[in-house]
Amino acid sequence: MLKKLILEGQIPYFKQIRKILLLLAIITPLSVFFYPKEEALFAQIGWDMLIGVMLIRPIADIIPKIKLFRTLVLLRKEFGIAACLFIIAHFVGFLMMQDQSILSAITNPDYWGFYNVCGWGTWGLAFAMPVLLTSNIFSIITLKKWWKYIQKLAYPFFILGGVHVVMIEGGEGLWPIIVVAVLWIAAWIKKASKTPVRSSDEKTPVFPHIC
Repeated sequence: MLKKLILEGQIPYFKQIRKILLLLAIITPLSVFFYPKEEALFAQIGWDMLIGVMLIRPIADIIPKIKLFRTLVLLRKEFGIAACLFIIAHFVGFLMMQDQSILSAITNPDYWGFYNVCGWGTWGLAFAMPVLLTSNIFSIITLKKWWKYIQKLAYPFFILGGVHVVMIEGGEGLWPIIVVAVLWIAAWIKKASKTPVRSSDEKTPVFPHIC
């Protein structure tokens, strides 16, 4: 059983687990309306999930023999949605504690300025919204090749959110960004090194496929 789970990546009732995770991802952040004082906790949960979403793909590429990581890559959608919604819940809870409306916040230039901590977080959410809204089958079918480009906005979301966290926590918030960057570079190097090279007499050049 353990061998099938770790080495073969076979998770029992995987489809049901995905449905439950998606349901929890949508429902749980709504509790911020009952516990707005816990907005910092919502932020921490969302940030931790976002780190996990960013880490699992390069880890799966670096350690391909452990198929469990590859299976967990399939859960990035559910955890990505949860990460976005928890961070949005943090933003909503923060505004509730400040007795402000969402409209007044997003129309306030101070919430968009890179000179303060709020600006980095707000811009991060701005990049997150297209990713969140297109995380569904309908968008994949409708947008076709453009869907992947929109989903890549998750990277500036992560970077901007990381700066937001660093400005609040200092050096402690920096290490996840460094770890993610190192693992992505390592995964890229590994993929590039495995790209087959054609002989020099062939006309069509070959470029590493890194996506």
